[in-house]
Amino acid sequence: MTWGQVSRFNSRVVLMAGVAATMMWAAPAMAQERQRYSIPSGDAAQTVQRLAVQSGVQVMVPDADLAGIRTNAINGNYTPVEALRLMLANKGLEVVRNANGAVVIRRAAARPQASVGSETTGEDIIVTGSRIRRPGYDTLEATVVTDAEEFRRRGYTNVIDALNDTPGFVPSEVNTIGSDQRSLTAGQNFADFFGLGSRRTLTLVNGRRFVSSNTISGAGGSTTPGGQVDLNLIPAGLIERVETIAIGGAPVYGADAISGTVNVILRDDFEGVELTGQVGLTEKGDAPSYTLRGLAGTNFAGGRGNIALGVEYNRQDGLLKSARTGRTYMLPDPDGDPAPNQYARDLVYDYMTDGGLPFTTSLGRIVDAQGTPLQFSNGQLVPYIQGTQLSGPIFDGGDGFRFADHQSLLSPTERVIVSGLGHFDISSSVTLFAEGSYARSTGYELSELSVAVSPIFNTVLPVQMSNPF
Repeated sequence: MTWGQVSRFNSRVVLMAGVAATMMWAAPAMAQERQRYSIPSGDAAQTVQRLAVQSGVQVMVPDADLAGIRTNAINGNYTPVEALRLMLANKGLEVVRNANGAVVIRRAAARPQASVGSETTGEDIIVTGSRIRRPGYDTLEATVVTDAEEFRRRGYTNVIDALNDTPGFVPSEVNTIGSDQRSLTAGQNFADFFGLGSRRTLTLVNGRRFVSSNTISGAGGSTTPGGQVDLNLIPAGLIERVETIAIGGAPVYGADAISGTVNVILRDDFEGVELTGQVGLTEKGDAPSYTLRGLAGTNFAGGRGNIALGVEYNRQDGLLKSARTGRTYMLPDPDGDPAPNQYARDLVYDYMTDGGLPFTTSLGRIVDAQGTPLQFSNGQLVPYIQGTQLSGPIFDGGDGFRFADHQSLLSPTERVIVSGLGHFDISSSVTLFAEGSYARSTGYELSELSVAVSPIFNTVLPVQMSNPF
């Protein structure tokens, strides 16, 4: 049977019992799990089926017992059995779990259940939600699920936040955090499972491919070519859950799912209005982040349809590497091994400064009458104070050039996302849906120097406008 399919059996109870025994093997585990349900009042056959499909638990009920019954509306976090009992409260029905763990709905004055091998004929039986794929049960590799409640509890504002806390994921080459960010990809976020590269991790939204956002190739550090999805473009407020599964996707989707697949499931039953604001700071009081989010949605046609609209704004200020411990550096031995006790607590490169260090045409320093080297500061020549030389142009302290002041540790980003979702169930097996999204994501590179710009390296030294020469 397919997802959400309803099958009716009008045969002997012995056949019904055999079907239950083969299909209900995963029901006990699922029947204990709590999740959020928002199901309006409606025809019992349709609302019970909807709950069965959402929960992944199979429900058995005689067809005649649901005829003419209108269920109660439910809205909250329950186990499937609790939700069914609230839906059918005061309806003359009871919800029980039999010895096999199957969830059964029957009349309050129910007949004793027939056992396997009996010859008693029964009424029409509805089996809903059979063969539903259950994350963590029906896959070769267990699926890791991060739900909307976890997003709220941990303050996640981006899918990458959840993936960074999921075992197996590593920062990709465009991760917004770290000193190895690439120039052309500042502010982007790609998923990278097992460190095999972002091009080998497939990102889906509602089980379908999403628009690729890979950057251009060329000088300046682009990412690896591929169909990567920028996670900045997925609205966090509309996320119902994020499912990640390792390996297994390549035969279905291709080479971009070799290491794993990330499937972002958006909410299709949001009802009401929700406004959210969030402000964050690091423990050192810097790099503030701001998030504003508005959601609105409604059900219609007795719960068969839903439409939701979300608007989201997020801003993250940046950090330079020097804001943390980026100035500390371990010096290597000539053979490449770390030198014992050789640390630069304040790593400085001689022969260049932020203001400019003048040299003669023969690369000699310009000095004053006392032989002190001079440097430019606000257009004036002032003494250049050297620190402690450790190795060649590497000094500990002094007025030299600090690379940590010119390397990004956290890229500042700003994004606006407007999303709309809608669906309508024409029948139990046919659904019309529409999804639309507009996103504008901007990332900035605070500073980046991959090559030392100084006469000693035979490169061009930029000259400031305040330089008197």
